[in-house]
Amino acid sequence: MHGDTTHTAAARSSFQPELSAGSAEEGEILIGLASKSRPVVLPPRRVLVFGKSRKRTRATAGFLEAFRAQGAETRWLNLAKIRRWRGRRAAPEVARRVFRRFQPDLVFAIHPDLPVELMREFGRDVPIVQWCEQVIREWTDERVASFAACDLAGITNPA
Repeated sequence: MHGDTTHTAAARSSFQPELSAGSAEEGEILIGLASKSRPVVLPPRRVLVFGKSRKRTRATAGFLEAFRAQGAETRWLNLAKIRRWRGRRAAPEVARRVFRRFQPDLVFAIHPDLPVELMREFGRDVPIVQWCEQVIREWTDERVASFAACDLAGITNPA
């Protein structure tokens, strides 16, 4: 889809982690969609990306390149590095300031690099997409909350 087409996200009322049973061993790719009814700009023109540098996989750089190749303006925040440089309490404030100033159409987070509290806060205004490349062997309460807070979740479980 191109241009300023606006759609409303609507689907299941909650993410259901039991759909991934056995996927760590089988190497399945699963996508879950949580419902939130608000206008969504497609394709997104401004994407705020949260993720570490991931020098081994270059996943974050790959997503940034893909968004840019589609014509999106991007901003990248590495909250782990901000925490190391400026302290644990500074990172959420930096993220909020960048979010307000950049005014993204979409937030893209690599799990678990965006805290659930910020995901919920930003999710009131824009869609949240989360991608997870980790093998998920156990669905902790924190992980379930993280996926429930996003609009779309992509999960790859390498075999």
